[in-house]
Amino acid sequence: MIVIPSKSDTLRSTLVDSTRIMAWTLYKSQNKLTGSDAFEGYKTFEEQWKEHEIHSMDLKKVQKYIKDLGYTEQELLQQRSQYYERKHQQNQKATPQNPKFVEAPSPFDNVNAPEFDDEFEYPEPPY
Repeated sequence: MIVIPSKSDTLRSTLVDSTRIMAWTLYKSQNKLTGSDAFEGYKTFEEQWKEHEIHSMDLKKVQKYIKDLGYTEQELLQQRSQYYERKHQQNQKATPQNPKFVEAPSPFDNVNAPEFDDEFEYPEPPY
């Protein structure tokens, strides 16, 4: 069956992904995961992430959750855009000898990175 998501479903999915990126970045930092260790570490993170309460929330609850954390939707969407743009740039630099193990830099590394308006794109897997 083909499902066409509503605009609110798409926004909810994008906000959840933005929150996942923020949580993953902190998880990597706390566990000192870099390079190929980050790829292996994502498996554990993903198991814990799938159990997080955010997955059972509708759009309004996700928006409230984000606000309760002290963020605006725009901040998270901007960080998400920067994360995926950096990941894309890093993957462009990947060599044929090492095409898979390119870790996306933290979205918090460069606050002056350009903004990209991709909040309605479906997220790429982080690995």
